Amino acid sequence: MKNRMMIMSIFFLLSPLVSSFIPDFTDQLKRRFLPSLRYVVHNTKLYNMDDSHNDVHAVDVARFAYQILNSHHNISDPIIEKTLVCSLLHDTIDKKYILKPELLEKEKKKLHRFLHWDLGYTRKESSTLVTLMDQTSYHKTVQNGSFKIPDLVMDITKEDPSLLEIYHAVRQADLLTSYDVERMLLYKYYRLFHETSNNDDKIRSVYLDTQQMYQQRVQPLNSITGIFPSPVAKSLSEKLQQDCSILLHILDTEWRNLYSPSQFRRFRLLGPVYQITAGSTLILD
Repeated sequence: MKNRMMIMSIFFLLSPLVSSFIPDFTDQLKRRFLPSLRYVVHNTKLYNMDDSHNDVHAVDVARFAYQILNSHHNISDPIIEKTLVCSLLHDTIDKKYILKPELLEKEKKKLHRFLHWDLGYTRKESSTLVTLMDQTSYHKTVQNGSFKIPDLVMDITKEDPSLLEIYHAVRQADLLTSYDVERMLLYKYYRLFHETSNNDDKIRSVYLDTQQMYQQRVQPLNSITGIFPSPVAKSLSEKLQQDCSILLHILDTEWRNLYSPSQFRRFRLLGPVYQITAGSTLILD
C-alpha cells in the first residue's frame, strides 16, 4: 500500500514536468500519458532495467518526439497522443532485458491489453501501436550502414499514413538519446555488473566500451541517408553530436576519477531530469 501511494504521488508531481515540454498538455493527454509512465516504472522494476532504459529515458524520448512533431503543421491531438504513448512505452518490450522469447511475447500481449483496456484504444489501434514500438530499434532499421523502414511498418502504414509520422517521430527521438554520454556509460556499466567484481576494471571497461559504441554506432548516424527525415531531428542530431564529442574528450582525461554511476551525471546532454526525494519532492537538475 505504501509503495502504491508513493507511485501515485510521483505521477501527480510529474504533471508540471510534462507540462514544461508540452505547453498544451490537455486532460486527454494526461489521461493516457501518466498511466503509461506508471506502466514504464512498473516494467522497469519487473525486469531490472538499468537507468539507460527506464522512465527517465522514456521521458527524454517523449520530449524529443514532441519537439519533432511540434515542427510539423496541422498535427492532430490523436497523433501527438499516440506518439507520446509510444515514446514512453517503446522499451517495455525490449529483448535486451526480456531475454526469454516466451516472456517477450507475454509482455507484448500484456502491453496490448494495457493499451486497449486501460488507455481505451481499439484492439486494432493497440495492435498497431505495439507493432510500431517493436520496430523502432536501431538494429531493425539499420543494416550494413543503410537505413530501411521495416516491411512490417510499411504494410501497416499503407492504410493510414499518419501512423508513419508517429513511427518516425518515436524512432528519431529514440536515436537522439543515443548521443547522451551519461546514458552510454550507464548502459555499459550495468551490462558489466555481473561480469566483474573489480570496480577499477569495470570503470575502465565501461570507458572503453563507451568510446567504441560512439565510434561504431553513434558517430556514423548523421552520415546514414534517410535516418533523420525531420529537419528538426537532423539539426538536433548535429548539435548533439558536437556536444557528445566534446564530452567524450573530457571523459578521456576524467574516467580514472569515476567510481560509481552517480558520477556519470556530469556527462548528461539531454537537459534536466526529474528525481523524487525521500519526501516525495520533485527536483529538476
